[in-house]
Parts: sequence; structure tokens; C-alpha cells
Amino acid sequence: MLKYILFLSVILLVAADNNGIEALIDKGYSTGIIMLYRGLGALLVFMLFAIYRKSDLKPKRWKPHIFRLIINGLSAWFLIYSFKFLSAGTVALFQRMKLPLLILIAVFSKNHRSSLQFYLSIWTIFIIIFFVLSANIIDEDPKGFLFIGASIVLSAISFFIIKKQSETEGGMSLGVLYLGGIVLWGLGITSYRGAGFEVAFNDLWLFVLSGGLLALISICSIILFKRYNAEKVRLPFALGALATLGLEMILENKIFTTSHIGLSVLLIGIMITICLNPSDPVKISK
Repeated sequence: MLKYILFLSVILLVAADNNGIEALIDKGYSTGIIMLYRGLGALLVFMLFAIYRKSDLKPKRWKPHIFRLIINGLSAWFLIYSFKFLSAGTVALFQRMKLPLLILIAVFSKNHRSSLQFYLSIWTIFIIIFFVLSANIIDEDPKGFLFIGASIVLSAISFFIIKKQSETEGGMSLGVLYLGGIVLWGLGITSYRGAGFEVAFNDLWLFVLSGGLLALISICSIILFKRYNAEKVRLPFALGALATLGLEMILENKIFTTSHIGLSVLLIGIMITICLNPSDPVKISK
């Protein structure tokens, strides 16, 4: 029962979080401001949870963390900036493309993966290329794919760093440093541009909500990774991308084109299959 509650929670949280970021972008807030206040809110909630759990937040080795702070912060900047050009549903969908990339890297690194996962990952790459080339047909700005693509690559690099760090570091300390990197990048970008740190009072609830959602997603992720393998953990996130698309259409009272919806459903279906990695069908004898 706990598994289904966690999975459903992640699906809903991901959908709400992506649409919340898009709402802040639509209100004209800079990427730095969104990163700063969203990260601060998430960091506060996350640390309160860590203190409640009496978790050890002190890193054992600082050097790898410094590199990951740079990678994670830059990845988050590319991700949020892509919302300026792409819909929330498309950003959420392409975030999940890290999975086939990691599958292909694992196979070419001679790590075991099933043939089904490997070939589906290859087909996913071809469909993504078609998706990008059809940007004008599905009413998306092609520039956005460059930013989300950069975020995916950096996120994949970060995954391998975290995988190595998890052998010696606790999940909560890794989470704190991830959110800390977002805050530092947001502070640095906003200070560099000299745009000021003010936000409208009426929009404070959106920043609080966005930070809370990010913290809850991070906490759920840590719990899931402790219980399940990496592919299974990504299942609710893949479904969350589809939920993002549906919620976006409801909130903005719009309908995406048939091509957009069709390609999104096709890609999410492939992601779900990769995550589940089903065994060969068994012949049922009469």
C-alpha cells in the first residue's frame, strides 16, 4: 500500500510542480529569482524533515560535492530556462529522457541491461529527434530543446556522481547539497544580473508552493531509491510527465494538437515499458 501511495504522490507532485514553475515564468520572474526562492523554500522544508528524522547532514567528503553543486545548479538553470520556450508538458516529458540516455550509457559501458530496454531506448532517441524536428508543427520553440537537452546531459552526469557518493554519504545529506546548489546558483545569477530580489506579495504563495513541492519530491525520491531499483523509481516520474500535460490543459483551458498529444503518449508509453522491464510473454496452454 505504501508503494502505491508514494507513486501516486510523486505523480501528482510532479504535475503540480511543473505547472507551478510555468506559472512563475508566465508572471515574468527571472530564472535566478525562481531558483533562489524555490530552492530556499525547499531547503527549509527538507532540513526540517531531516532534523525530525535525526539524519546526519554532514558530508564525509567535500570535493565531489563541490563539483556536483556546479553540475546540479547549472542543470536546474537550463531546466527552468527551457520553460520560457516550451510548455510545461513538453519540459516534463523531456526531463524523463534521461532514462534512455542512462540505459544506453550503461549498455555501452558493458553493464547489464535487458535487450528490451536497450532497443526501446534507441527507438526513443529517434522519436525525440522527430519530436524536435516537428517543433513548429506541435507549436513549440525549437530553442527550448537546446536548454532542456543540456539539462538532461548534466543531470545524467550528476546521476553517476550521486551513485558513487551514495556508497559513503546519506541520502538526506545528498538532498541538502542538491537543494543548496540550486539556492547558490539562484543567488549568484540574480546578483550578477542586478535585477533585484523583490517579488510581488500576491505571488509569494506560488513561491512557497513551488519550494514545498520540490522538497516533497526530493523526500519521496530518497524514500523510493532506498526501496526500489532506479528504473522502477522513475515510473511515477514518467506518469507525472503525462499528468503534467493533462493538468496544463485543464489550468490553461487549452488543447494541445493531436500530434503533440500522440507523440507525448507514445514516448511516455515507451518510458513506462522501460521502467517496468516486463519479461517475455508466456504462452498460455489450453
